Amino acid sequence: MFLTGRCGCGKTMLSAIVANESIKRGRSVLFATVPRLLSDIKATFDEAKGESTLSVLKSIESVDVLVLDDLGTEKASEWVAETLFSIINERYHEQRQTIITSNYTAERLESNLNGDYSETGTRILSRLRSMCKHVEITDDDWRM
Repeated sequence: MFLTGRCGCGKTMLSAIVANESIKRGRSVLFATVPRLLSDIKATFDEAKGESTLSVLKSIESVDVLVLDDLGTEKASEWVAETLFSIINERYHEQRQTIITSNYTAERLESNLNGDYSETGTRILSRLRSMCKHVEITDDDWRM
């Protein structure tokens, strides 16, 4: 699923419900905001911490259900786009359940991830369009 909509419309809550139901059914789940996930991956660059970047990426790519919350809130860079592409591409090829939430439209995400000279955002969104059902939630911010 690819859930888009304004802040507070219930994207994260809906994703959490699906994740919790998946856990009840014995499936492995990783639920993470995209900025935090990328920060955790970067933390593995310091080899003294013991866990290799490759092993962290493999665990993200192979979990039964991956929820990437708040795609688009991360600071865009070539490394960010390439890392997200690697994760999404592997999950696309392995047909693993992936749920992505974003406050941005698919077009805006694509543009942000493309940056100035890259087509990585286009490649990411192409896979998302193929592997995910896009659901736009148009409700108001329920936190207000």
